[in-house]
Amino acid sequence: MPDQIAIDAVAARAWFYEFDLPDGTRTQSYLPPGVARIHTTRLEMLFSALEPVVGGDWAGNSVIDVACHQGFYASHLARRGSPVLGIDARPEHIADTELIARAYGLGNLRAAQHDINGLRPADLGQFDITLMLGLLYHIENPVGAIRLARAL
Repeated sequence: MPDQIAIDAVAARAWFYEFDLPDGTRTQSYLPPGVARIHTTRLEMLFSALEPVVGGDWAGNSVIDVACHQGFYASHLARRGSPVLGIDARPEHIADTELIARAYGLGNLRAAQHDINGLRPADLGQFDITLMLGLLYHIENPVGAIRLARAL
């Protein structure tokens, strides 16, 4: 069930993403006008690629979102019913993802702080779907990150 206190906290500030909140409002983004379309286009592409694979059984497909940032993609997958774990190295991103989960009432969205440079797949287990969006150009060892994503 959506949490109005969390919704109010989300709505009280600008975000990287534009979230359509459960009460019908939308967050403001601090990005330049027009950039948010990149996120919605990526989301549409993500769902068009995954829908044939999951066949509508989102709840039966676990997801890990590596470098989940503020939980935008993780929350969309959780809203479809998937159990989702969002991980990020930055504690402020974990706090944002947890706040978004509370705002939507998503008990199936968890967030945990992990640095992929020291992460072992055995620490988290395996998932049916691995997201790793917007990360490779930030890191020293992109091939290692791709191997980690595959292992997860």
